This record gives sequence, structure tokens and C-alpha cells, in this order.
Amino acid sequence: MQNDIECPFHELRSAQKIGLIAQLLQIQEYKLDNDKRIDWYRGSTYLTSDYDVNGLKEAAGTPDQQTYNSQTVLERTQGGDQAALNSVLSVSYTWTTSKFEDQNGVDFHIFERARSGLKKSKVRSSVITRVLRYVSSCELPGFWIDGDCINQEDTSEKQIAMQSMDLIYRFGDHPVAFLTSPIRTARDITLLAELMSDKWIWQDGPISRIKFKRYVRVWNAQAMISLLEHILSDLWWTRAWTYHEEYCASVKMYLLIPHYPHVVKSQKHPFGDVPGEVKVHAVSFREQVIRFCLAHIRKTGER
Repeated sequence: MQNDIECPFHELRSAQKIGLIAQLLQIQEYKLDNDKRIDWYRGSTYLTSDYDVNGLKEAAGTPDQQTYNSQTVLERTQGGDQAALNSVLSVSYTWTTSKFEDQNGVDFHIFERARSGLKKSKVRSSVITRVLRYVSSCELPGFWIDGDCINQEDTSEKQIAMQSMDLIYRFGDHPVAFLTSPIRTARDITLLAELMSDKWIWQDGPISRIKFKRYVRVWNAQAMISLLEHILSDLWWTRAWTYHEEYCASVKMYLLIPHYPHVVKSQKHPFGDVPGEVKVHAVSFREQVIRFCLAHIRKTGER
């Protein structure tokens, strides 16, 4: 897929030999019928593991699995029905490595009962480690992630999957976006808690203007802006694929933001129980950021 996210619309039009309407009609030729999409979804696999991210126990497995380091093994499981796939974690992440990620983690390998041997995961270990920590904390049966749950070698199957994977996020009960830009200080976690709890905003009625409460000072607002710029500079916000995944998940999508070890989650807002992670409802986050920006414009006149 061409990465044309930075191109203005007039350049996209001029780069094509045919008109926009003709292009839209041409796209329709490649659209899958709904039955094929549903069949792909029902036949999708997901991953499970007994690997303990804290290294407290060994994973159970077959003798074939145990010949390798059992703590690094993920098992591919056939979904079988929609209910099974709905209950697993639907992972939204970027394939590009972030500068904040640790590149020295353990390698993960995938075992499939229908085939012999192990296959190295195509997903970097920093992502899978966080995913397994989330699955364990939330007691989910497994997770779906495109890098390992879509056959990347079979071109035909991959094309069907790419046109159908929106169903994973649309039907799934647990879609989560794994951001990589961490919460760095206690002040940042307090600011985020105050933002999500709507502590700074005053609005006299649903159609009246939004503004800051009297005790909010300009320097506090500037600190909030710095935090939001840091969070929104994450690679996850820059990709069309991840935007599409959030759109399909609708109000069910959550953001998972890592935090530094010395940062203690604020009690002013529920940020989830996943160790080392701040869990935020994506739609609520967008809403509160917009409210903050509207209030800031009214306070300072700056956009």
C-alpha cells in the first residue's frame, strides 16, 4: 500500500492517469463479498500462552514445545466460532519500532499443533511482552495480532485478510491500542488524571461556551499542552491502519500507555490494573482533549 499520508489531495489527483470517480469505481472491483469476509473471520486463529511475563512460572506444553525454551512459546489456536474470537484481545500497534522500546527482550516462537516445529514470531518482543501482561491481568483467553495471525507468505490469503480484518476490531470485545511514548513523571500522571476527570473545565449548560475554571493558571495549561504533545506524537497516531482500527472498534477502543517504574498511578482517575501501563478510554480521551483545547483558546486566544 502506498504511503501517501503526507501528500496534498491535489497531488494525489494529478499523480493518477484516470479521474477520481473512475478510481473509486475501480476500487469496487476488488471489494470482497460479505460471505468471504465472514468466512475469513470465523476461520481466524488467535494466540495463547502460559508464559509468565514476570518469570514466576514455566509454561506448560507438549514435549515438542519443551525442547525449546518453553517460556518463549505462543500457541496458535483456531477460533472456531465468533464468540471465541470476540473474547480475545484485539491488538492495535505500529510495525515501526519506537525509540522508547527495549530491543533486548526474549524472542517469542509460535507453535501450531497441525504443523511440526516452531516459528519465530514476526512481532517484536517488546510488543508481545506488553500484550501478554495485559492478557494475564485482564484474564483473557488469548490475543489476535496481525503480524502473527495473518499468513504473511500467502499473497491471496493476505489480501483477503487485509480487506476483512476490520471485523476483528468491529466484533471484538477487547480492542486495545498499544502506544509507546511513556508517561514520564508523577506530574504527568496527575495532569492526565485531571484531564480525564474533567477537573479543569466549566460549562454552564450543554450549549454554553467551554472555559477553564478560575483556579487553572496559564502555566498549568502549558504543562498540559506539553503532555498532550508528547502523547499525540506517538507513532500510533500517525498511521492510517491504526486510525482505521480505532474507527472500526468505535467506543470499545482503549489506549494503553506505558509509564516509567517510578511513576505511581494517580488515584484521581481509574487507569486500570495492568502493571506498568496506563489504560485510557480512547473516545473519552479525544473528547477531553478537545474540551481542553476549546477552553485554552478562550483563555489565551491562541490556537
